[in-house]
Amino acid sequence: MADQPQRDHAADGSVHPSARRPASTVPTTIRPATLADIKALAAIEASAFRSDLLSVRALKHLIARANAATLVHVASGGSISGYAAVLFHRQRPAARLYSIAVGSGYRRLGHGVALLLAAEQAAADRGANAMTLEVRADSTAAQHLYATHGYSVCGKQPRYYADGTDAWKMRKPLLPRNHAADAVSELKEAHVIKA
Repeated sequence: MADQPQRDHAADGSVHPSARRPASTVPTTIRPATLADIKALAAIEASAFRSDLLSVRALKHLIARANAATLVHVASGGSISGYAAVLFHRQRPAARLYSIAVGSGYRRLGHGVALLLAAEQAAADRGANAMTLEVRADSTAAQHLYATHGYSVCGKQPRYYADGTDAWKMRKPLLPRNHAADAVSELKEAHVIKA
């Protein structure tokens, strides 16, 4: 599965800094996904992506495999509002953000940012020194989200997605585990818009 294209990260990428609420006001529960979450994850896939959707079988594989971390965001009412899947390779020091998606009723609330930060922490916890991802070249909102959180473009993948759209490859260095929490706090404070 690591050789398959990563899908459109625009699911929650439309969060503009002026629309973002401070992270402290977003109720956040993030936990590892379980097979009991499959139905909710499939529904999020259907609402978030127009192509390159993960099948139920692929979602089950992401949850069950040892070289992946699949996390879910649980909204205040108990519903799963989004997920992130990170892949690890024993012979590569960088983790790969394979997919991140937020359901249509939960976008622009900071759930995608919370998932991104949790995915980065999961990668750091597993010893990754960087996170890589691919993002649709036509999704400027998603590109902005990643750039705002420290990702930089490191390449281009022509015709990467099933519909022929190119992808930008992006990368972010990750801090060692003991420094990551301080950096997340600083990052959250730096992106709060003060009136």
